[in-house]
Amino acid sequence: MTTATQDRTSYRAAYGDWPSVGGQEVSPESRYSEEQYGGRGSQNGGKRGLLRDPERVATALGWFSIGLGLAQLASPRGVSRLIGVSESEENRKTMLAIGMREIASGVGILTQSQRAPWVWSRVAGDAMDLALLGRGLNSRHTDRNRLATATAAVVGVTLLDYLTSHQLSRRSNGHAATQARQDRGIQVDKTITVARPPEEVYRFWRDFSNLPRFMAHLESVQVLDDRRSRWKA
Repeated sequence: MTTATQDRTSYRAAYGDWPSVGGQEVSPESRYSEEQYGGRGSQNGGKRGLLRDPERVATALGWFSIGLGLAQLASPRGVSRLIGVSESEENRKTMLAIGMREIASGVGILTQSQRAPWVWSRVAGDAMDLALLGRGLNSRHTDRNRLATATAAVVGVTLLDYLTSHQLSRRSNGHAATQARQDRGIQVDKTITVARPPEEVYRFWRDFSNLPRFMAHLESVQVLDDRRSRWKA
């Protein structure tokens, strides 16, 4: 006889039926497995974001931001020519400003413990870049094919930036809420000692018809069979 079978036999002998959810028995080992691997018993309900590791993606975005910024500072006219805009003095100054912004965002992502605000700064920068590229598409002094390709690339990066910043923000908020609960602690106002054997208490709780005796919002509970009951509140 396996350990799991022995546990069930001992439990039934002492307390009655093994606990079940949706008609399926729930064992300690299955519950542990679900909590460990993100099943229905896990704290996050088994839900995951689209990015498996947003921290690693944020690191990659930080280095990408620094690399792009350095290229824009080193050769602003070359980058302008690459994306299909004119090599005017105005565009050169704009490219230098964007390069400094990219480097600042990248350094912030790689050096700060709270990465989400810095990745959000990339999202804001992406929106500005898309606005500038959109204006360039209406100009007669641009290579529209190259500009359209650059715009599509920025749209893809914007989506990645948004997903990363969104998941980092959710994770940060979750950690903050958990820490707040831990700092607040648990306040116990009253304790009640039930002077009855555990098996008797379990049978009382297992009988749904007893619930109205201590749940004020219930008027009655009628047990129809092993799987159905009628509740009146």
